[in-house]
Amino acid sequence: FPSHDSVGKELGICGRDLDEFINKIKLLFRTKELLKRVKGEFIKAGKVVNRYGRRLVIDEPLDNIFINTYAQSTGVDICLLGFSDIIRHLAGTCVRPIFVLHDALLLDVPPQDINSVLEISSVTVPGYDNVFPVKCEFIERDQ
Repeated sequence: FPSHDSVGKELGICGRDLDEFINKIKLLFRTKELLKRVKGEFIKAGKVVNRYGRRLVIDEPLDNIFINTYAQSTGVDICLLGFSDIIRHLAGTCVRPIFVLHDALLLDVPPQDINSVLEISSVTVPGYDNVFPVKCEFIERDQ
């Protein structure tokens, strides 16, 4: 997670308001329970896996490292599963994935398939009840 000060700077809040906000986030994401579970797994088995079972490398067994590594790894898998959902949705079109860049999926979209891409406003990911919103940007390439 970002530092206390960087969160405050980004949100434009400080003091008690910032503390209350951070405490609400910790409660929402149940970070104490997550840390207890992940750290316990590391102590018991000598390894940690993310929500989808991918093994994680923990070089420094510090509390913030456990939470950050778990959260970032799970976030990557959520993105990849969401991208897979997008590709499944576009089956039968001439849209072709080019590559993934962090949390972006770059596609080669012929003009006749632009509407098919624009129809995708969210994706579903196994293990979550909610849907994740999708933002599309088009960059025309020179012919």
